[in-house]
Amino acid sequence: ASAESTSEEDSASAWASWRAGLAPRVADALFELGPSYIKFGQALAARPDLVSAEIAAELVRLQDALPPFDSEVAQQILESELGGRGAAAARGGVRAAARRGAE
Repeated sequence: ASAESTSEEDSASAWASWRAGLAPRVADALFELGPSYIKFGQALAARPDLVSAEIAAELVRLQDALPPFDSEVAQQILESELGGRGAAAARGGVRAAARRGAE
């Protein structure tokens, strides 16, 4: 019975070790996959009932420890996806308008 107990303890220890290393790997993978996956990870961070508490705790860094997104890259994406006028609107470009019959 002692050998069985030791084997079960070794197995439990190996499983705990593997799980401890899993959380940072999940967060790193979501970060590497890009913005949509980061957003998914941020949502999962708030749901330890869906993922383990260890993973949820690690995913929190996707909420507050990310480098800033380059505004030049964002500008290029907007222009390529929306075109010149759409990109201006997305940036908050505002145009003056006049009503008929108003000064």
